[in-house]
Amino acid sequence: MLVGARIELTARIDALGFTAHPGEQGVIQELHIGGHYTVRMDNGRTQFPRRNEMTSPGSRDSQLLGRARAALAQLGEGPTAPGRPDGSDLNGWSTGTPEIDRTTLAWAAAFTLLTDHQPDARPLAHVAGADAVLREEGVRGIATLQSNLAGGAPVDHRFTRCAYCGGHGDDPTFPTCEERGCAPEYEFAWHDHGCPVCGGAMWEPDWYGEQQIRYCGGLLADALPPAPPGRLARLLRRA
Repeated sequence: MLVGARIELTARIDALGFTAHPGEQGVIQELHIGGHYTVRMDNGRTQFPRRNEMTSPGSRDSQLLGRARAALAQLGEGPTAPGRPDGSDLNGWSTGTPEIDRTTLAWAAAFTLLTDHQPDARPLAHVAGADAVLREEGVRGIATLQSNLAGGAPVDHRFTRCAYCGGHGDDPTFPTCEERGCAPEYEFAWHDHGCPVCGGAMWEPDWYGEQQIRYCGGLLADALPPAPPGRLARLLRRA
């Protein structure tokens, strides 16, 4: 994203004594090292989001997040779900799993998968389902959910658009190397952070479809026995 581009926040930002909420928009004023930005919000306040805390208005990610926010508001559900206590702690002082952040793209993607798959079910059931997906497996649980909704068959993300990254193969939240746990030698070297759901697969059904047709055509040609001399000419004359 460049200076002058409009953005929409995907996370709560607290700066200079003011709070900006997901869904609020503004314009980028400055770019800083480390993926930080200075943004002038439409209300005149200045905020300092990171790249993974904003998206382009009207983008696929923005639509997923907006749909999830609207559903939560309609149901009266909060932006977080409580974590599960550790069953081994009899006093209940520790938490076995952290609370679930429902403002993230991962939660919105899981919620959308469930809603699109079973639109007649109660929306609250989809909320609980998305909570469970992220509670059990985190972001990678979206891949498991997509596979389960496809009847348990492995999903080929070359032909099926990834529910998390939308098919471009990169992590849509633009994590830092520190967040992804990259090796120290990559700290100053530019490199891709592949999507943790599809593994970086590119959604290109047209290209891969033609490739598969050519490949299958070659297999068929190799499998057919050669026709005896003169037989093909006789068959053509009969036709």
